Amino acid sequence: AGLSGLSAAHLLRKRDATLKILVLEGKDRVGGRTVSYEIPAASGADLWDFGGQWVTSTQTHVMELIKELGL
Repeated sequence: AGLSGLSAAHLLRKRDATLKILVLEGKDRVGGRTVSYEIPAASGADLWDFGGQWVTSTQTHVMELIKELGL
């Protein structure tokens, strides 16, 4: 489940807390195209995010979700 699927499940549950929602995933992690990897570095390891390109303030729905989830 990528950001769209996870967002849809979150929105449905937010609208009706009694819903039982099952999110299926074909891989061993959620996130779709977005993923974080630890890359070896001289100081140990750095965490790099891949997949999603950017989020700007003009993407109001995404920004609202980020704020709501505390990301």
